[in-house]
This record gives sequence, structure tokens and C-alpha cells, in this order.
Amino acid sequence: MNANRLFWLSISLMLIMNLRIEAQPNITQAEYFFDADPGFGNASQLSISGGIDISSMNASLNVNSLSNGLHLLFVRAKSSAGWSLTNKWQFLKTTMSGNLQKAEYFFNSDPGLGKGTPITITPSGNISNLSANLDMHALQTGLVVLYIQTQDAAGNWSLANAWRLFYEPRLGLIDKVEYSYDADPGFGNGIPVAINSTSLLQDYLVPVNVTGLASGDHSIYWRAHSSRGWSITNIDTFAITTASPAPFINVNSITQKVNCA
Repeated sequence: MNANRLFWLSISLMLIMNLRIEAQPNITQAEYFFDADPGFGNASQLSISGGIDISSMNASLNVNSLSNGLHLLFVRAKSSAGWSLTNKWQFLKTTMSGNLQKAEYFFNSDPGLGKGTPITITPSGNISNLSANLDMHALQTGLVVLYIQTQDAAGNWSLANAWRLFYEPRLGLIDKVEYSYDADPGFGNGIPVAINSTSLLQDYLVPVNVTGLASGDHSIYWRAHSSRGWSITNIDTFAITTASPAPFINVNSITQKVNCA
């Protein structure tokens, strides 16, 4: 690998300033540095738009000079009232080579590299907006931690990214599914979908009625019902290029719900 290659670390930063001043002057400068403080005004400058507050700022930071391993990132901002506190984050720099080839997940405890549950991915130099079906049947109700990690073509593993979530299984059979367009009519008031009661509804194909919808972009709302109540409402968007006046038959009441061709 070319030792002169530049590596950039994209980090979402939140700068919080507690400036107890009456006029609340605009922030005019922001800077960052790694590991050792070069002194106020002597660090690497960040491009900012002036304002009394900076939140959720995205910046590309040059980490080329850093060795692989643990480091500290420091960020601070300045206004006419002076410098803010210096905010600090710890991170690990690793060098990933080539496309990401594998991804896996696990809950709560690490089974070891390569021993998590595989996630199907398309090899790529960067993966964003990853979509996956996670098997949560073995989890107990309560707080759980989800971990996801990736491996590159050279066999290097990334850090395990962690998310905390609350898991509550919905017991009982799913007995209703409904959908609506553009505006939510309220629970139980959507267009019903014909289903047989089941404990799991996955990859179920539903012919939806779009008769009467105008050409253009629309939203569709989905949800299911069981003895525990209604699920969260899922929202997707779609576009209609040409409105179709064709009639539609929606079957709701027969016992064997099999869609005909």
C-alpha cells in the first residue's frame, strides 16, 4: 500500500458552547487537533458558518499522519467572548484495504471475529444505509446492544459499531394488516389486506389499489395488528407516472387468501 496515501476520517461533531454572555456573539472560528494541544489558534481550522450555536457539524479530518491505534480528537470554537471548552473524543484508526467483503452482526456479547451472523452485502469501498433482517427471536425483553462489523478484502476487520435498543417481542398472532396513502386515517381505518393469522409475516406480496391516485409522488403507510395491539406505522414513497383507471378487486373475507394471477 502507498504510504503517502491520504486517509480521511469523516466524523459528525457536535460543539456545545456554554457562553454565559448577554449578547451571545457569533462563533467565528473552530479548530481541531489530535492527541497533543498545539495552543489556541494553532490547530487545524474547520470551515464553519458563523452563528451563536454549531450543532451536528460534518467535517473531513486529515488523519494521514496518525499511526494505527487509539487516538484523541479535540475540537473547540471561538467567538468574540473567547474560546469554548475543548471537547474530546477517543477513536481508533485502522487501515482498511480494498472493498469491504463481509459484514456481520451480533447482540450483547462478541462471539469473536467472523463468528457473528452474516449480513449479505455487495462488495464496496463504502457501505451506507445498510438494510438487513435481524433475527431477534432468542432475545429477552429489555435493553439490548446491537453490534455490526465489516471485513475488507485483505481480511482486516473494522471496529464493532454499537447501537442500544429496547426489544419487546409482540406476542400473539398477526390478524390484521392495513395500508393507506398520503395521510394516515387512524388505526383500523386503513385499506385492509387479506391475510391468514400468523405469528410472522415476512416478504408478503400485496397487490395494492392505486386507482384514483394522481400522477406524481405519493406516500404509503403500512402497519399490522396482533393481540398486543398495532405495530409501528411504516412509511414508503413511490411515484405514479400515469394514473390508471383500471378497476381493482380487493379480497378480504374468504378463508383461503391466495392471490390469483
